[in-house]
Amino acid sequence: MKRKLFFGFIFFSLLNFCNAQNRKPYAVYLDSANTTKYKDGGKVDLYIQKAKKLAPDQDMGDFYLKTTQIYIDINHFDEALEYCTKARYGSKL
Repeated sequence: MKRKLFFGFIFFSLLNFCNAQNRKPYAVYLDSANTTKYKDGGKVDLYIQKAKKLAPDQDMGDFYLKTTQIYIDINHFDEALEYCTKARYGSKL
């Protein structure tokens, strides 16, 4: 019984590790921006700019939507509107 539990634990640990590796690289910076949004506005902008550099073209819509929500939460509606417009019409504007 202990052997089955051990191998089950190893199996689920490997699944979790593989799933963590598939995470989008820019999401780490957006999560950091989301956690510090009420504490330091300068860091939020820095994290968002770093995330924008790492975001691939096919994920830019997702990036813009998440960034819009961060800016709405900290009441920066002009930036939120800008990113919302980019999410809707693309970065061609």
